[in-house]
Amino acid sequence: MTNTPVQPPVPSADTHIGAPGITTALFVVTPFLVLFGGFLHWVNLGKTFDWAIFQTMLGTALFWVGVAGFLTAVLLAGVRAMLQRQTDVLLRAGGDDRTV
Repeated sequence: MTNTPVQPPVPSADTHIGAPGITTALFVVTPFLVLFGGFLHWVNLGKTFDWAIFQTMLGTALFWVGVAGFLTAVLLAGVRAMLQRQTDVLLRAGGDDRTV
């Protein structure tokens, strides 16, 4: 008799950890905020009348809100990927003996 090696269970489809919906929304919206904010800032940068100063400040604010939103989306996607990988490793190591 030969001992056949036991294959660890492959994680099933129900162990998939999905990304929050806000991550997708941030990945879609933030490039537009960055582009539009940068455009507003660049166009009105050298002008001195009141409306141009307001638009320059608004463009700068939109740009940085877009950058912060994009960094948040990347952070959320990274955390989701780490959690998924850790879940897969734990299921392969310990088996899938959940009593659900």
